[in-house]
Amino acid sequence: MCGCGGSPAVGPTPPPSPTPSGLPGVVIGAPTGVTQITFTDAAPLPGATLTGCGATAAGCAGRIKVSLDLLSPTGGPVIGGLFFLHSSSMRACLIGRIGAFDLAPGTRRRIEVVLDQGDACGTPTDIRTAAATIEGPNGIAARQEWGVLYTLAR
Repeated sequence: MCGCGGSPAVGPTPPPSPTPSGLPGVVIGAPTGVTQITFTDAAPLPGATLTGCGATAAGCAGRIKVSLDLLSPTGGPVIGGLFFLHSSSMRACLIGRIGAFDLAPGTRRRIEVVLDQGDACGTPTDIRTAAATIEGPNGIAARQEWGVLYTLAR
């Protein structure tokens, strides 16, 4: 997968842009790339405890959906992407894939991602960070990190 295991922890003073549009429980982390990725919504909202997952996070696959806004000044093709929820050890416990599409220059595009793939993270586990990657040529490729809290429980 993506090299998400080595990403740094979200710091206490995140950069001011992009903003989460008031989404409670989301702290902006480090961005890379030109395309802005904004965490705009989630169901359930960050801070939730998901029960009934079983022995691993895989039992919670498909139970969290996130909405992201993408904004590229140049526009161009997105060839795919990923959204991860990481445990406090930075292991990607729940993962959602983003398919291919085109971004229009200077126009926000909302995408929804269902975290339908689970890893063998044992439960209970606390999710502490999230990250999204958008893959494409220069002017499109980007990564954004956030601090978020979820608890995955048996």
